[in-house]
Amino acid sequence: MNRPVFLMCPPDHFSVRYRINPWMQPEEWAKHGPELLTQARDGWHRLVEKLRGLGASVVILPAQPQLPDLVFTANAAVVLDGTALLARFRHPQRRGEEPHDAQFFEQLRLAGTIERVVELPAGIRLEGAGDCVWDATRRLYWIGYGPRSDAGGSRIVQEVFGTHIVEL
Repeated sequence: MNRPVFLMCPPDHFSVRYRINPWMQPEEWAKHGPELLTQARDGWHRLVEKLRGLGASVVILPAQPQLPDLVFTANAAVVLDGTALLARFRHPQRRGEEPHDAQFFEQLRLAGTIERVVELPAGIRLEGAGDCVWDATRRLYWIGYGPRSDAGGSRIVQEVFGTHIVEL
């Protein structure tokens, strides 16, 4: 059995600086930011240690000062069987992550960790595995679209991975 592999990014620069969904509250972060960041870092390190202790491989995406949401690594791409389909973000606040993620996945390809990196066609938004979840039991993807990802992303996932999909 293959070891599970997790992509993680340390919360070194995580913060809530803007609001792109109702759960983001910059005013609350401003009140408690340093305490929350300390808790996030401590929890992150414990999680990495636990995953590794259970035999998983943890690949680290380097944090970047101007990209506080890199910690949400599931949004970076849809990955299955050695292929990474890079995300394209709806909100401008997240689009700076795209070239950083693309460069990182290309490094993984060159290192032999993955086999290929695929970009979405122009004009299609798909926020990675945050909106596209693999169901290994049913051998299909559950794909959500609407507020973040476009319905057209489903067709691309089906073509790239050759899998069945269920749109939500």
